[in-house]
Amino acid sequence: MKKLFRCADLFIQKCNWKDFALVKICLCAMGLWIGVNAPKEKKKSLCVAAGTMFFLTYIPLMMKFGKVLKDHWND
Repeated sequence: MKKLFRCADLFIQKCNWKDFALVKICLCAMGLWIGVNAPKEKKKSLCVAAGTMFFLTYIPLMMKFGKVLKDHWND
């Protein structure tokens, strides 16, 4: 667990403002996805939009974190 926290710290050190913006958008999309209380006819399109936004921001973040994890896991 300590290695995972160390990798998370290294990931944060390598992040710039764009990465943190992606994190915020990703979390916002997840919140919208979970908490959407729209009429039934609009719910599907809102869920698709929030899901798309979530995965478009989640994938680059996890790729960057995976690279940090791979580079520093064996230390």
